[in-house]
Amino acid sequence: MQQSTHPIPPEAEGVIGIDPNQRATIRFERVLAHPIDRVWQSITEPDQMEMWLAVRARVDLRVGGHFDLWLGASDSEAPVSSGTITTLDAPRRIDVAFTDGSTLSWQLHAEADATRLVFIDTRPPDERARNSVLAGWHIRVDHLPRALDGTALDWPALDADRNEHGYVRPMAEIYWHYRNRPRPS
Repeated sequence: MQQSTHPIPPEAEGVIGIDPNQRATIRFERVLAHPIDRVWQSITEPDQMEMWLAVRARVDLRVGGHFDLWLGASDSEAPVSSGTITTLDAPRRIDVAFTDGSTLSWQLHAEADATRLVFIDTRPPDERARNSVLAGWHIRVDHLPRALDGTALDWPALDADRNEHGYVRPMAEIYWHYRNRPRPS
């Protein structure tokens, strides 16, 4: 069995759960050393989102507005993930329902000179997809503080760093971290 070489402290791990509707939830929580308005920009403004979340983003920031993400290295004109904003409470919360049945929720809480981010991805349960989704979100959430400091994720370099099986290396390492850890019963 392959082992992860990516050290992840327990407080940085994504948490897996099941919501009352029996849908899988993936939850990350981080305290970011930036004011809430700055973090809000990073999750709602396309040029800021492209620094950490997606290769390309398009957002119509209103309830009922579109929220489209081009995840990974996509040259396609069609977004990889297309959704509709269902909740908007600037600068505290934005929820998006995607056409694949998943939902994303970003919740921000001001804390002195910082912001607590609670990010939740909800989707139909699937063990294999769950580990892959955990790894993908983990990379993005880990990069958010650097993006807030002005450092954009180098999408072409990330995409080019692949292992012998063709998988993006940093994501594959995090995937194996989650795959190999004990599951709560």
